[in-house]
Order: sequence, then C-alpha cells, then structure tokens
Amino acid sequence: MKSAIILFLFTISTIACLQAVDFDSEIHPILKSRCGKCHMEGEAKGKVALDKDMISKQIGDGGSIIPGDVKKSDLHWTMTLSPDDDLAMPPKGKRVPKEEIDLIAKWIEEGAKLGGGGAPAPTGAMDSMSDSMTGDSMAPSMSGDTMGGDTMSGGAMAGAPPVQKPWKGVFKNNKGMQVPATLTRIDGDRAILKLPDGKEYRYPIAMFASETQDIVKQFQAGTLAPAE
Repeated sequence: MKSAIILFLFTISTIACLQAVDFDSEIHPILKSRCGKCHMEGEAKGKVALDKDMISKQIGDGGSIIPGDVKKSDLHWTMTLSPDDDLAMPPKGKRVPKEEIDLIAKWIEEGAKLGGGGAPAPTGAMDSMSDSMTGDSMAPSMSGDTMGGDTMSGGAMAGAPPVQKPWKGVFKNNKGMQVPATLTRIDGDRAILKLPDGKEYRYPIAMFASETQDIVKQFQAGTLAPAE
C-alpha cells in the first residue's frame, strides 16, 4: 500500500513537471503584477507593451523574449539582476521572487507560447530597443571610466554582418560616461563591445552619445578609419 502511494505521488509530480506553462493563468499574472505599472494598460515604457494583445511584438528576433533561449531573453535576464543594478527590472520596489523568474524561464524554454491553447507564439520584431536596456547609465557596475559586470544577453536582431575589423577605442554614452572597449560587430540595434577583461557587452546604439553613434554608423558602413 505504501509503495502504491509513493508511486502515485511520483506520477502526479512527474505530470506536473511535464505540463506546459500556461501564459494566461501563470505568466500573464506575473507580468501584470511585476511589470504592469510601466508596460501595460496604455503604458509602454521604452515602447515595450506586455498586454496580452501586445506582447507578441516582444517575442522573436529582436524582441525581449527569444523562444527557447532564456539566456538571450532580456525579459528574464533583467529580473535576475541585483537591485542596485541600473538595468534591473523592475527598477524599483520588491524583486521578482525566484519561483516566478523560474516559471518565466520555463515558459520561454517551452517556446513562449501564448494563450491557454498552447498555440505557438507569433514572431514579432521590435521597432526599438528592448525595454530591459532602457536607462541612462552606460553599465550597471560602471564607475568612472570603467565598465564591468557579466556578459549581457539580449534579443538579437538579424543585422548586417561585420564589415570591418574590430575597432578599439573609447565609447561614450548619453550620460557622458566613457569606457575603453573594442567594437567587434553590430547586432541589429546593439553594438557588441568587448571589454579589456574579455567579456562582451551588448549595448543599445540609441543610448550612445551622438559622436559614438557616428563611430558605430561608420563601422557598420565600412568607412571607419582604423584606430591609431
């Protein structure tokens, strides 16, 4: 009898683990509670709306949700950052509980499907940079003219392949902060910078100072003179 009960409980547990995450009943309530103030019901900070009828635009290449790839999904990644990180989401208030973050990760791994029926989520491309990258600072752990932190992951847009050899220089953001780095390639609306410690940083081009944006544009066009 005892063995039968154990087997029954194990079976129930296995079924629960294998059951797909439901967007309507499990994910949407989390997003509404943690992100709704800035990204729902008429609010779309960073041009990112997470309402049920809008979130599809965030799913797919260039979006903040990359089906099957949690590491490249900014929606999930920014929730895992420490509270004092400039890119942490939500930017203020209580952090998202680990169990909710894990559920979002599972949903993304399963394909970020929308609706109770489990239909595949439509692929959408954002017209602007991912909301998880909005903010004024160059980097979450930046101090003075240096930048650190772990490699940043974000939704990659289908962009032009590198047209020039990596360019080493100093990059300035729209707040005046500067960082020495090597521009290795352009990935959609982001510049891929390699830091002196070897880590890569995916930085939104729109958040660079105008002179640095010019450098990025010249790099992409293949007209940027080699660094001295």
